[in-house]
Amino acid sequence: MKKETKTMVLSEFIEKMKKGWGFYRPYQVKRAGKRLEEIFSGSEALTKRVDVTYTSAPYGSEHYYNWTVKGVGLPTGKTEILKPGTPDVIFGSTIDGLPALIHQDVNSFSVHFDN
Repeated sequence: MKKETKTMVLSEFIEKMKKGWGFYRPYQVKRAGKRLEEIFSGSEALTKRVDVTYTSAPYGSEHYYNWTVKGVGLPTGKTEILKPGTPDVIFGSTIDGLPALIHQDVNSFSVHFDN
């Protein structure tokens, strides 16, 4: 299991996600970053400092990836599973493999997907 926490501004976290967070195959990460950009567009929260804990670990025959963001919550107040894109359809991703933006409370959320 890999786990690390970094403090950054929310807009920096979103930019890192939009760029793929250094993943070899960053499709799901980039999608989550683009959706976060839409959700937080024009929000004052973009300038807030947040603690981001990245966790990656095997889970059966799969691998899961999770970013927990503390210091700001999702403005929607709802958990959202992103809709399948073309690569998901081609490679047969299940709903469990799709990126999810998980509302935890008014001060935290997470981004999660399985691969």
